[in-house]
Amino acid sequence: MPISQVIDFTEAATTPSRSIHLAEVHLFAGVPLLLTLTLVAAAAATSAAATADTAMGLTESVGLRVLIDTVLIRGNVRTRERVIRRELLFGAGERLDAATLRESERNLRRLLYLGSARISTRPAATGTDSGATQVLVDVEDLYSRALSPVFSGELDELSYGIVALDYNFLGLGQLARLELRHDPVAGNRGSLTYQVPRFRGSRTALATEIGLGQEGHDVGLSLFQPYYALSTRWTYGVTVFNYEAIQRLYSDRGLAARYEERVGGGGLWVGHSWTRGSVKIRPSFRITASDRRFQTTRSSLTYAPAGRRRILPSAGLTIWSPKYARARYVRSLGPVEDLQTGSWMALRVGVSHRSLGSDRNYPFFLIQLSPRFQRGDGTFAFLSFRTSTRIREGRYYNLFTATQLSAYVRAASRHILALRLRLDTVDRPEHETQFLLGVDRGLRGYPPRSLDGGRRFLVNTEFRPTLWVRPAWVLAAAVFADGGTAWTPGESSPDLEIALGAGGRLGLPKIYGTPVLRVDLARGLGDGVWQVSFGLGQYF
Repeated sequence: MPISQVIDFTEAATTPSRSIHLAEVHLFAGVPLLLTLTLVAAAAATSAAATADTAMGLTESVGLRVLIDTVLIRGNVRTRERVIRRELLFGAGERLDAATLRESERNLRRLLYLGSARISTRPAATGTDSGATQVLVDVEDLYSRALSPVFSGELDELSYGIVALDYNFLGLGQLARLELRHDPVAGNRGSLTYQVPRFRGSRTALATEIGLGQEGHDVGLSLFQPYYALSTRWTYGVTVFNYEAIQRLYSDRGLAARYEERVGGGGLWVGHSWTRGSVKIRPSFRITASDRRFQTTRSSLTYAPAGRRRILPSAGLTIWSPKYARARYVRSLGPVEDLQTGSWMALRVGVSHRSLGSDRNYPFFLIQLSPRFQRGDGTFAFLSFRTSTRIREGRYYNLFTATQLSAYVRAASRHILALRLRLDTVDRPEHETQFLLGVDRGLRGYPPRSLDGGRRFLVNTEFRPTLWVRPAWVLAAAVFADGGTAWTPGESSPDLEIALGAGGRLGLPKIYGTPVLRVDLARGLGDGVWQVSFGLGQYF
């Protein structure tokens, strides 16, 4: 296998600075999917009992076309009332609208420190205007503080550490997180994260991160306004970042290269949203700048990519049909899930040119198509196709594609049959590139970095029965089969590896983010070895 740069197109969350580079087709080394088992110890927030009111249904109330008299917030103990009110898209004196109330419910359910959110109506108190309505907003505070040990990976390569966090810092919906971790490959590292979703009472969000470890540092700052509602017309933001890290490249499970990467840069963007019928049309403009330097760290391993400097203006267009389905026991265990069932597509075109300060001239392109399907109340299929490339001297380079199908079929009210198919490819990369495959990249029963190549194929199937449901916990199981292969055309051929196994799932609906703790036991049929892995959330 050639020496190659590790790239991963998984849908894991990225920091604001990294996400900009992904959108601009300049892909950094992929972040492994750490399989994390978190043991949470938190102080309980006692919910105040809601009064026994008979609430009118939204459809009935909205049909009256009446005004909102008052908005009553109930059930919050630690979360301040103004934090909840700022997520509501309606207020006293406005006309009642069912779509606005449903969207406000979704806004509240996105907050990791709230376990449930329900908006209902009832007639206003006697003496108010005839037909006026009172809106009731019932929420539940979750345990949002934790001082917890953290474990990730599989037993032969176990990362461990401790994390202190508060998803509802000072009751203001802010995130504060301090983590100290030991990684068996990269060594010790500490990081501090602080996020403010409404900076100084505005719609602008602030996100900061500082990390320091034995192999480098990571500093980022972003200030931005997202599309906080379907009716939001503008989004904009700015970000700056600087980081240093050691990158490792592998071949046949062995280390093939080790080099230092230093990156500094920033970006800014602005976007606008139009509504045409039931479709959102969102053009945007973005410019990013980065300076990347590489240096070998061992005399025996001489490979390192060439340095590069890029100034990248680009224009994008997103077309989206905003549709949602409310469901339970699809990707989580119990809480209401707002599944996005509306299809969308995105295009982006940009240029790198020496006259702008870049070290090379080329245009680049990105296309993403995401059709989504729903049949009845229990069958969902989410497809995604993404490709990006650049053109230089009449030839394409850095051609990446990622194609994925995720499907969920309900069996009875609480059991799910889940399927994932995924194919990743790379052709003519700017520097040598590979995809890795193992327990941390979608193939349980095989160690990390078991397979590598310029192509990667995955198939995962799981049957997820829910066994016991209690107010404070949900116990479920999983029986699964994983298959996958990685290869490089012209150098190796695909050889499908299979693993079978079973696992347990523990849902914690009273904890921030309603997490699902996962443990799996799998046997790789090729290696004939049993392997235990841990994780947070469903495997896919």
